[in-house]
Amino acid sequence: MANVRQRRTATFTYGFFEVFAYDSSRAGTEAAGDDIQHAIEEGTRSRRSVGLAGDAAVLFMPEQYSGEVELEVVEYDAEPPLTLDEVDVCVEFDLNLPSGEIVLEEPANDPVPIANVTAGRYRLRWHGLGFDGLEARRSAAEDDEDAPRNPDHYRLELWQTSQSAPPRQHRGGPNTGT
Repeated sequence: MANVRQRRTATFTYGFFEVFAYDSSRAGTEAAGDDIQHAIEEGTRSRRSVGLAGDAAVLFMPEQYSGEVELEVVEYDAEPPLTLDEVDVCVEFDLNLPSGEIVLEEPANDPVPIANVTAGRYRLRWHGLGFDGLEARRSAAEDDEDAPRNPDHYRLELWQTSQSAPPRQHRGGPNTGT
């Protein structure tokens, strides 16, 4: 049974249907930029909700732009059970975190730290939820400036691992929530 090591909430924004995830030690480096570009290409070819290259991941999102969206980050001491209740998208992948600080970055914005963990290799499970409210939000937003924003929200589960595994799309696909 997996035990929770830490749980926290954060907010982030995304743009151009994507958000980048990587270790903070790579922020602003040319290598990170190259890995992100290759990850976008790999993700587009693979038709998963994540593209991977080097030590960077590109998570494909359901909308072109967001305001702030909520993220729950949960670190476990072992792989937690897979729960897909109410989940629109779920994808699992490995990420190396040499500094132990994972960041999310929207294109054209600064990276946002979302978790500090022990340095090492991790398996991440990204869940997207609330996508069914996106169409209603789009329709309401056209008619009402005060319409609710961002019904989509996210959960990131991560645990340290010593073995690499290929990415796995448990539910959904890029940009569709299906």
